[in-house]
Amino acid sequence: MTTALQALTPAEQKIREEGEAFIANANALAIINADSYTNAVEFGKAIKRSINDVETYFDPLIVPQRASLQALYDRKNSHIHPREAAVEIVKRKAIEWQRAERDRLAEEQRQRDALQRSLDEERRLAEAIALEAEGDDAGAAEVLDEVPPPSFTPVPVRPTPKVAGAAATKRWTFDEEAVDIAGVIKHIAGVPQDQKLAHPELACILKLNTKAIQQLITPQREHFNVPGIHAYEADGLSLSGR
Repeated sequence: MTTALQALTPAEQKIREEGEAFIANANALAIINADSYTNAVEFGKAIKRSINDVETYFDPLIVPQRASLQALYDRKNSHIHPREAAVEIVKRKAIEWQRAERDRLAEEQRQRDALQRSLDEERRLAEAIALEAEGDDAGAAEVLDEVPPPSFTPVPVRPTPKVAGAAATKRWTFDEEAVDIAGVIKHIAGVPQDQKLAHPELACILKLNTKAIQQLITPQREHFNVPGIHAYEADGLSLSGR
């Protein structure tokens, strides 16, 4: 589907006709000798001059439009940026809550397990005392030597509410600020990590290619193993504006 062209001004109509004539003359061009070669080259130069004329005509018309368009983009972005920042704040707080909720549930499970172990110990002690009172010292010792039962298996829970248009995500990444460039250099060069570099002070002149590192970590995930770069799985949140 093409966009309809606006009506041409007389000047633009002339420019168009000249362009069509250039195409027709170029197609009809035949170079058969030195003179026709010279004429063809001069014709090519004339076309190039005509291109300059077209640019001279349109550039004064385009520049204000371009500036106006850029101003619109800048205005749009000035309204989008605070909203994007607000989304990141919301996502960060949501992720923090997810982590806190997981920790809370894990702590509750630990407390339940501890209570169960305590109750089980009290039960076995009571049984042992009762057996000793009956004169069954061997039975009492056997009860006390019982292996404690395993902790309860946590009941599967979904601490994060399901919200349409929102999805918790996991992404393997790394902390750029914590990269040990010297360790990376040793790994690439096959130098033992406990060996010092000859000129460690020059490591700062190397630029870290964070994009390349991320491209290695993403498919390798927990198998990524480059000394000096710690890869980890980060919580994330995907939000839809629909």
